[in-house]
Amino acid sequence: MGDDGAVVTLADDHEMSQRRALADEFYDALGLVEGESRPDFVSDEASLYDIQMEDDARVVQLVESHYGVTLRVPDDLRRPFWQLLDELQRLRS
Repeated sequence: MGDDGAVVTLADDHEMSQRRALADEFYDALGLVEGESRPDFVSDEASLYDIQMEDDARVVQLVESHYGVTLRVPDDLRRPFWQLLDELQRLRS
């Protein structure tokens, strides 16, 4: 419930809950610290723009360094995060 007693409904996170380890690896690659800069909740609808505040070029650099994959800006940053995680896993070198 919200502070005013209203029921708060969160978006579904079924896909993200199945990819928690992949998300944690991604957060580590970007230097996101648990309890500080990592998100507490990521819905299935969230994109990378919803969960991090880094400059696009910095994200592309960190992802390329860790996964060996070059992100397409802005397309890859706008897709649902769980889909991006799957794609990175598939394409990683």
